[in-house]
This record gives sequence, structure tokens and C-alpha cells, in this order.
Amino acid sequence: GLIMPCDSNPLDAEHAVLAAEACGLETKVVDLSGPHRSLLAELRRGSESQPARLAVANLKPRLRMASLYYCANERNLMVLGTGNRSEWYVGYSTKYGDGGVDLQPIIGLTKTQVRQLARHMGVPEEDFNSYATHRGDHLTAQRATLANPKLFNEMVRDENGEVKQGSLARIEPELR
Repeated sequence: GLIMPCDSNPLDAEHAVLAAEACGLETKVVDLSGPHRSLLAELRRGSESQPARLAVANLKPRLRMASLYYCANERNLMVLGTGNRSEWYVGYSTKYGDGGVDLQPIIGLTKTQVRQLARHMGVPEEDFNSYATHRGDHLTAQRATLANPKLFNEMVRDENGEVKQGSLARIEPELR
């Protein structure tokens, strides 16, 4: 997975490393602080008004998504999202940012179920306690996890009860 700080709280990157280690993922740090500042300065050149806060805030996840797709395309991989059912229901994502992914493997899980899954996977409490309560940079780093055809999803089993392997093993929402 990629860890992409962008004028971020250093704790977010530390939490991203802990989460990646708990999931057995290799990490690479790509600091987007400089590119973000450069792009913002270029976009603002000639403007004397204050930029809209939302425009500035949404630029970060969109830079991250462009970086993710660069790395994924370079390796012939897919980009996984970590949006959950609670976020999806209220439309909580950045268009062409954290919402711009190839697959959403946990979209059927509520925030509570995501915390339970994180606990089961050994993700440290300091990381998953903040997961569904704010959109920190460590969360974006989790979104950076590239699909891996060798991964097993213990929550998805075939008709014989065997754990499915691969990027397309996903959890379908319960129909009620």
C-alpha cells in the first residue's frame, strides 16, 4: 500500500504503517506535500481571493488517487477502496478522490463491522478507532492498498466452505 502524507499529521502515517503491518502489506511512502503546494500555487496564480476550503480539501484525495492509479497501472494492479456501508449510504466520499476505485471490498460492512474486522485482523486499536470517525490521511493510505491476487478473504467462502482467494473475493451486503 502507499502511504501518501500531504501536509499531514505524522501520526496518520504511523497508523498507516501499523495497519499495513497488521495486514501483511508492504508499504511505500510518497510525500505529496510538495506537489500539493505547487499545484495549489499554480491554480491560484493571479487570484487574489481566498480559495474555497472544500476545493483545497478535495485536492488532496484527488492527488492521492492519481498517484494510486499511476502505481497500480505500472504494476497491472487494481485500486481497492475502503468505503463502508455507513459512508456509502450518506454519500461520504470525494468524487474522483477516495471514491474513485476499482473495487470496494468492504462496502457492505457498517462502521461497527469494519471495527470488528479490524480487531479480528490485528489492526492496532489506535488506528481502527479513528477509522470510521474521521477521514485522516492514514485512512487514505488504507485506500491505497493495491489489489493482490494472492490475498485470501477469510470472510468470503465458496460453496464448499473454502476461503476464496484473489482480488475479486468480496462480501455482498445482506439483503433484508
